Amino acid sequence: MISDNLKSIRLSTGESQSVFAKKFGLSQAVYSQYETGKRSVPDELKQQLAAMGINLHWLITGEGSMHLTETDVAPHMVGILAEPEHASYNKNKGLAVISKDEETIPIPLIRQKLSAGPGQLWGDDCFTDDVIAIPTRMVKRFQGYKLGAAEVRGDSMDPSLQNGDTVFFAEKMISGNGIYALSIDEEVYVKRLEFDPFEGTIRVISDNSKYDPKLLPADTDRIRILGKIIGRLLVYW
Repeated sequence: MISDNLKSIRLSTGESQSVFAKKFGLSQAVYSQYETGKRSVPDELKQQLAAMGINLHWLITGEGSMHLTETDVAPHMVGILAEPEHASYNKNKGLAVISKDEETIPIPLIRQKLSAGPGQLWGDDCFTDDVIAIPTRMVKRFQGYKLGAAEVRGDSMDPSLQNGDTVFFAEKMISGNGIYALSIDEEVYVKRLEFDPFEGTIRVISDNSKYDPKLLPADTDRIRILGKIIGRLLVYW
């Protein structure tokens, strides 16, 4: 969907891939992969398109007009569920475009290094002073869970998650294999986990194939699962 819409934007300008790509500091070869769907369109390019007046809601969903008009309410935030099975809304196939006036709740941002040891209860020292505004409707089904947010660092989860992304998770929610916020030796990570109850192990996986997975015993004190990732935020102002 996004790749097709990206091509439509370029065709509307009458420019070649080479000329259009230069507007965004890209080579024709790299841009071509975005347009053909061989590579996912990065957040930076989406932001650049928004800056030139492209309607991000249309870019992502195909709904509405290509260009924002004076009567449009520009979205300032897009939430994309990392685990689609948890979606409480399906109209846009896991996408939610949120207007600036929508009701939100504050989610605290967790520290990248935790002072609390494995197995200990969460305390205020686990969080920074920063909070992330999450649309209320995105987390209604997770009432009863304490929610937290974490920043993705590095490229180990590329292409699923990118450096600088903010993800949010439901504390102590462990429901099969998936992407989790966890700490290993008290350092916070966002990784894909595979559980083997028969072997009593947890496989810690980076989606980027250049990083090798780690196999840890499930009962080790080194690992502490904070909760399952239930969403990712892309913010546009």
